[in-house]
Amino acid sequence: MSPQPAPIVLAIPQPAGAVEAAGFLHRVAGFELWSPRPLGPGARPAKRRISSPRVAESAWSVVHDGPGLDLGELRRVVSLRDASGQYRFDYEDGESFVVDAIGSRIERRPGTTGEATATRSLERALGAPLIVALAIRGVHVLHASAIALGGAAVAFTAAPGVGKSTLAAAAERSTRRDWRRISDDLLPVRLGPSASALPHFPQPKLSSSAQYPAASPESLPLRALVVLERGAEEAHLSLARLEAARGAIALAEATVAARWFDRELLASHLAACAATCGAVQVMRLVYPSGLGRLEEVLDALSLELA
Repeated sequence: MSPQPAPIVLAIPQPAGAVEAAGFLHRVAGFELWSPRPLGPGARPAKRRISSPRVAESAWSVVHDGPGLDLGELRRVVSLRDASGQYRFDYEDGESFVVDAIGSRIERRPGTTGEATATRSLERALGAPLIVALAIRGVHVLHASAIALGGAAVAFTAAPGVGKSTLAAAAERSTRRDWRRISDDLLPVRLGPSASALPHFPQPKLSSSAQYPAASPESLPLRALVVLERGAEEAHLSLARLEAARGAIALAEATVAARWFDRELLASHLAACAATCGAVQVMRLVYPSGLGRLEEVLDALSLELA
């Protein structure tokens, strides 16, 4: 049996006067993640603190300077990388995080000037820093909702407001199908010829009771990615498979935080997208707007995925 990868450690200082505790372990995207605070109903008290080497100061080169991810972040975030492969994320209020070169430690940098609360710092650490740490480990997070269908995952991706969350929720509510929502907005995946979805991941827009259950399977084969486009209410429904090259582009476009990747990480990601499209269906679905026609959309998907 191959050894388990080291846990990902969130090294986030706690408020002055907080009780020192061993912390909590979580299953996140196929890995153990240690946090000083519980992140959801699946948190397990840790018997001991998880130690990992502190990240070192270094000479940094800017990778990207632009908008944040809307995950508890501010408008502007700068990502940087050093020669060893470490990443740094600087927020416009002065708070800063470093991700080590193997994606095993996310550390709030000492001396940062941000005055964020411990809760805000934890939210930020779970944004771009965690997503890039996962990418270093070969797991990418898609901006996608998803359902479980016959033991496999079907992901829906679209521009904001097009209806991917609405469609996944409608699929789960349908009494004519045994479909279950496994993701509302963020879906970690391991790409390649045997692509899989890793649904254990915090969904910021869902309540604790609506999160993917802790006892549910950790990994599901990724059967299809459906790119949604919404037409007028009277529009005809159209569902077509994309050719491999266009499918790879759709996967890359659906990847959260890819703009923070350096050239090396981006190149490996694009290669994984291309390898995935030989085994996973990538489809474009143009569907009519209006909640009254969602069953028509689900019927079309049922026929295609039967």
